[in-house]
Amino acid sequence: MEDDCRDWWETDAHIFVHAGLAPAVPLADLKPLQLFWEFLTPDAQPHISGKMIICGHTSQQSGRPLHL
Repeated sequence: MEDDCRDWWETDAHIFVHAGLAPAVPLADLKPLQLFWEFLTPDAQPHISGKMIICGHTSQQSGRPLHL
């Protein structure tokens, strides 16, 4: 597992992360703190890649996914 787990996964159209990411920072330059512990906020901006970001980590009181 240690050899195969990644901090993020990217496809042609999506980026998958645990928590969030800084919208103006290339994926390779993101710090673990950003990827694993920083929450997305309702005012989050799109990533510079233009790809859809899929993340977990931030539960919603409504029980529905937050779609930005």
